[in-house]
Amino acid sequence: MEWQEVVDRDDIVGGDIECQEGGSIYRGPIKSIRIDDEGMVHFDSDWIAVLDPRGDGWRKHDKTSTFVNGELIKPQDIGDGRVMAMIPTMGPITIFPKGGSKLDSAKVKGLEL
Repeated sequence: MEWQEVVDRDDIVGGDIECQEGGSIYRGPIKSIRIDDEGMVHFDSDWIAVLDPRGDGWRKHDKTSTFVNGELIKPQDIGDGRVMAMIPTMGPITIFPKGGSKLDSAKVKGLEL
């Protein structure tokens, strides 16, 4: 699977992206996804929440975008419309399509929509 296949899907925008790093989980809705001229895959969101390992629940995170090096990191279809990519220095990124698993914004502390 290639990143362009993911970008071209009509069920990605409106789905969720989840990233794991250092014991924390970051998650939010996908507003846009694009590949730049250098092969970087950018994901933008209206908001991102973080669930830290202390168990304080979801809280609003200050960043609303993330990216991966699409030349080095390849996506994998893991079933049910989901896509995963493993980033060696960070951990897994999972993309959930529209209609799939979604973080309820009402459960995110500090988030005002």
